[in-house]
Amino acid sequence: MTEEFDTLTFTKRLQAAGCDSHVAEEIANGINDVFKGTTATKVDINLLEKKIENKFVNLKNELNNKIENLGAVLRSENSKLELDLVKWGVLMFLSTAAVVSWVVVCFSALVG
Repeated sequence: MTEEFDTLTFTKRLQAAGCDSHVAEEIANGINDVFKGTTATKVDINLLEKKIENKFVNLKNELNNKIENLGAVLRSENSKLELDLVKWGVLMFLSTAAVVSWVVVCFSALVG
């Protein structure tokens, strides 16, 4: 949505400044042709601003959702790693106990 260039008012201003009426009309028409449909109104700018604002809101929401999903995935993976660490800890404890028991049995056999 654009506003039309007021050629009549502009022509009158040029004539008031001493310009020939035919020349003033041609200048006004030429300017009108150049800017026709290319000037943005406040309404155009406000509509564009709303579109950009909506895109940023949508992007923000999308990023927040992705961050939340990533957080859930990381928490799940962290839980799995904690369980793995517990399993490895128990295995290390049992292995150490077995080695210590074997050393005690071997030492007892040598001494006794």
